[in-house]
Amino acid sequence: MRYPPFGGLSALDRLGTIQRVIRPAVRFGALAGFYFCGGKALAQPKRVWVLIDGQNCYNDARRAFHLRSDPAERGQTSPLELAQLLLTQSRERRVLDSVRVYRGQPSNKRAKRSYARARRQRAAWEADGVVVRERPLKYPRDWPREREYEKGIDVALATDLVFHCAQRSFDRAIVVSTDTDLLPAIEISCDQQRNHDGPWIEVMSWYGTFPDPAEQLTRKRLSCKDKATGRDIWCHWIDEAKYQSVQDLTDYNAP
Repeated sequence: MRYPPFGGLSALDRLGTIQRVIRPAVRFGALAGFYFCGGKALAQPKRVWVLIDGQNCYNDARRAFHLRSDPAERGQTSPLELAQLLLTQSRERRVLDSVRVYRGQPSNKRAKRSYARARRQRAAWEADGVVVRERPLKYPRDWPREREYEKGIDVALATDLVFHCAQRSFDRAIVVSTDTDLLPAIEISCDQQRNHDGPWIEVMSWYGTFPDPAEQLTRKRLSCKDKATGRDIWCHWIDEAKYQSVQDLTDYNAP
């Protein structure tokens, strides 16, 4: 497309010229959701949110591609790069609107080193524009003999998914988790799509090779089938080559 020359035009004249070339679709009623460029109507790209269950994503990656004896950094991924990869998995015109990670927060009193590591990792993610939602880890009475554990992370992700689906904050949401506790929220969101033309829900899982002999060769994914058609929601299976392209090998223990 040839754009008109801007030389010698004031700022207001330039703005008027741009508005005549690219016209907002909201003015055209039935064509809402489209924009005009060179006289042609083009569909607006779909806004995509990627919601990542941080610990689940990490644990599944280690199980799918690594040995238990591998360094702790193995299994880490860049949330932004993973979300960008998922965008390329579709032929649909899409734009990445939000990347969100949900995870537990170590205690600064009980686990200072883990706390510092988590702060450095969070700072790196937020520098990429990632939204990080954390809840304090729970520590049993006989910790550290018994490991700390997450509480409320699945609820935080599920709440965001259902609320923003109802608000139509996105057109497509990709849930990166295999935690079946998220299924009720996914089912509610899918009902919104099927019955009220709401946003689409998709999921992601690792397509692993399971190199550790102690692991069973079972690939998991979240499922939400339409009762009428039997059709399941779309799953993005990410194999080892693609996983390696989004790996984050940073040692966040290092100051």
